[in-house]
Amino acid sequence: MFVFCENYLTSKVNYQIPEGLQLFVVKDSIDVEGFPTTCGHIKLKDNIAKKSNMVIKKLLSNGYVCYGKCNMDVMSYGWFGENKFYGDLENHKYPHLTSGGSSSGCAVALSNELISFSIGEDTIGSIRIPSSLAGLYSYRPVNKYYSNDNMFKITKEYDQIGIISRSYNLINEINSVITSSRESRTIDNGITVSIPFNILKGKVTNEILNTLEDIVFELNLNGVEIFFGNIDVVVTESSKLLRCIVEDEVDDLINFKLKEIGVSGLFNDMIDIDRYIPERIIKDKEKIREDILREVSDYFLVSKSDFILLPVFYDEKNYKDNKIKLSDNFSYFTAISSLNKLSSFTIPIESKLGYPLGFELLFNPIKDDNVLLAKCGEIVNFIK
Repeated sequence: MFVFCENYLTSKVNYQIPEGLQLFVVKDSIDVEGFPTTCGHIKLKDNIAKKSNMVIKKLLSNGYVCYGKCNMDVMSYGWFGENKFYGDLENHKYPHLTSGGSSSGCAVALSNELISFSIGEDTIGSIRIPSSLAGLYSYRPVNKYYSNDNMFKITKEYDQIGIISRSYNLINEINSVITSSRESRTIDNGITVSIPFNILKGKVTNEILNTLEDIVFELNLNGVEIFFGNIDVVVTESSKLLRCIVEDEVDDLINFKLKEIGVSGLFNDMIDIDRYIPERIIKDKEKIREDILREVSDYFLVSKSDFILLPVFYDEKNYKDNKIKLSDNFSYFTAISSLNKLSSFTIPIESKLGYPLGFELLFNPIKDDNVLLAKCGEIVNFIK
């Protein structure tokens, strides 16, 4: 059924696919029946999935065809698309920049026009980062339709399946299939976007601020209500806190999974990782988590907004050789929606100087995801 590969795929189908079918690819931490789930590690090449993740089942039953499994940072542990077993992943659209990670292959694969979309997994930014760096759209929904069953997880509750595509329209189509919601959504009460400017000022570069100002101008021009309000800076601890949670949980989760599938060895033996979390975060993590959740909830309550708008990066210069800086740049804002379990939609925008940027719309958790996704389509039309 499959053959092993290198570069952006770890395995793919070995039969002729009839013309006219929509092909998709899947991050190699997510099970697709009949394919190996290697999580990017050669030691798992014989781990053939006996059943598919629920999202994959839904797509297959609706006529979509899985073309293959995507290369990734080994065991989902990385930001840069580095894999010593299947090859490092290059950013085809912006070769001087990193491909991002860990769902790197899910973004790189879309440079192949035969592939319509990809299904990735995102804990702290693993879909949003590579999609933004490749100039692609992504949707990270947190709802009952996007189950994280039958996959390798690095946290107990924050790993989330999502979609990467070249267009909003295709993401909306795929979401309709997955949620069995074919009816059109009517936007009859306007759109409100909030921007917590105080956590951006002094952190993001002028290039990103200028691009954000252009976005706000276009949104205002099209009747979108913009709310500027401060949010407590505790939310900027989301990245450190979520990384702390990963460090606490990843070993047990991966080791349990390895034992379950009959693979000898331990997570620590399979990957070299640099573990460092500030002692302050470790000591007060429960209080910090409560403060962040309360602050974001209150911010939505006060602003009455549909979305919080944040950049994916605070610095646009995501060069391959600057990894120490990129680790913080890649998770500083993306961790906010992850920690708060908010659905989000990411819009790719190229800056005036030619850098790929992403801007993330964080969904108000008390509003319907499908209605808000329809509003994302309006916003895309306004600013693209």
